[in-house]
Amino acid sequence: MSKRTASVLMLSAILAQLKSKGAKVVAPLVVIIGLLSGLTGILGINLMDLIKSTGILGAGQSNTVTVLVHGVGGKDQLVLPSRGFVKLIYGDAIVSEQINNEGEATFKQIPDDFFQAHSNVEIIFEDPEGEPYRAVHIDSTYKLNKGEYLSLPVKLHGLDRIYGVIRDFETSDPIDSVRVSVQGTASYSNQFGEFELIIPPDKQQQFQTIHALKEGYETYQYSNLPVQTGRETPILLKPKTN
Repeated sequence: MSKRTASVLMLSAILAQLKSKGAKVVAPLVVIIGLLSGLTGILGINLMDLIKSTGILGAGQSNTVTVLVHGVGGKDQLVLPSRGFVKLIYGDAIVSEQINNEGEATFKQIPDDFFQAHSNVEIIFEDPEGEPYRAVHIDSTYKLNKGEYLSLPVKLHGLDRIYGVIRDFETSDPIDSVRVSVQGTASYSNQFGEFELIIPPDKQQQFQTIHALKEGYETYQYSNLPVQTGRETPILLKPKTN
């Protein structure tokens, strides 16, 4: 084997290693290619032909997509960083990635089918701890492009309703006609002590303060009630003492 052939094989091996490292070696790659250009000039080798033969120029066109998850308040309103998961769904195929501390989920090995012109990909966001965050545009689908950076606005669902049962603190009997209110929106309990509050969109929030009032009972207040859990809210009213 001639020195020239050995040099070509060595350079090819170096470039192949750089390709396998991906985008993390972009800066070192620029420096090394500068050095290699001098050596290839001495050896009479065309550096660009050598680089093309390794396929390194296509390394940046891998099947990657990054999704930024944020709240309806804008892209700076990160939602569940380092906790939530983003899923890409096409047909029966699903790929999932956890978002990082900057609110991004980076997919590095997406199947080619996801990038076809006819492919409509669904993107969903999930919390492993169960908080009901959903994409703002639930029914939307996306046509993905390799290397794309997407924005996914999400919001908590289940903030429009509070329900429960009101009982006497001492007897546990249900109490009817109790006025229950949140931010001025009110409802009354029925004969079984059951109540339901429908909260208008402009007053919906993750935590609410609920009030319950009936003559003969002490006024009830519960602050920081987590609405999004969707659980029944029990209320116990204490009778007033003379």
